[in-house]
Amino acid sequence: MRNVTLSIAMLACASTAFAQNFPVTLKSTDVIPGMFMLEGEGDFAGGNMTLLVGDDRIFLIDDGIEAIGPNLIETAAALAGRPVDFVINTYVHGDHVGSNAALASKADLQAAVDMLADSQARVAALVDQGMSEEDIVAANPLALYHDDWNWGFITTERMTRTLIRSMAAEQAE
Repeated sequence: MRNVTLSIAMLACASTAFAQNFPVTLKSTDVIPGMFMLEGEGDFAGGNMTLLVGDDRIFLIDDGIEAIGPNLIETAAALAGRPVDFVINTYVHGDHVGSNAALASKADLQAAVDMLADSQARVAALVDQGMSEEDIVAANPLALYHDDWNWGFITTERMTRTLIRSMAAEQAE
């Protein structure tokens, strides 16, 4: 669940813009093996969604409107054979992030937001000291999050580098 929570918090941190009070069915289309396009059938479900099914992880790109949350979870699990691990929101409008709440609890979302804020503060403190990217990575400022928030491809090193580069991009604007 932390995987879904962190993905949502990192890429969305937005609340739904609107909801519908009627059930929406979902249609899946096989794009290539392991990739499905999900869309509302008969009613508006939000933007089209993509389900990527890998050997180790399940990714959902966008999660439609709030009303489809339970159906989306069920459909994704049926197609993938297990629950979604990560959600990637491509935009903050309700038709892209509406089912975020169905995929993670408020407490899990808050824990992820808190972790991200603390991580950014830890890295920013080292950047402010004038340390280079390599020196900051070597200092491993996110080590305390390694066991709970490290999933192989998003390592604490990668997260540290991402935060450094994000800060540099913000300063360049």
